[in-house]
Parts: sequence; structure tokens; C-alpha cells
Amino acid sequence: RTKEEVEREKLRDPIVLFRDRALKAGVLSDDDVKKIEKDVNDLVDEAVAFADASPEPPASELFTDIFKESA
Repeated sequence: RTKEEVEREKLRDPIVLFRDRALKAGVLSDDDVKKIEKDVNDLVDEAVAFADASPEPPASELFTDIFKESA
């Protein structure tokens, strides 16, 4: 994707749009947004640490649960 495409799509990001609407409506404060963003970043960091610490699955599991067998 071009830089312009990425920038255009950022303007349509539903999370950003929701945040901006909630701030404008007074439903969330700047402090609320900062706390939510910190909580989300902490959860992502935990998930990454868990994944990094987990053993690699065996090659035999590579295609497990990827698609549904048709009848």
C-alpha cells in the first residue's frame, strides 16, 4: 500500500472514530482514553510475552483448525 492509502484508511479507523465521538459527546474524558489505551497496551504486552515464552507447536499441528472439512 502506498503511504497515501495508509493515511486515508487511518481516517476511517473505527476505534479512532469512536474515541473521537465519545470525547466530543463527553462520554469519555482524556484521562479515560489514556487509561483504556494503557490497559489495552498492557494486555497486548502480556499476550506477546506469553506467546514468546510458549513452546513452538509441532509441525504436525501446523494446519490444525485452519479450515472446516466439507461434508
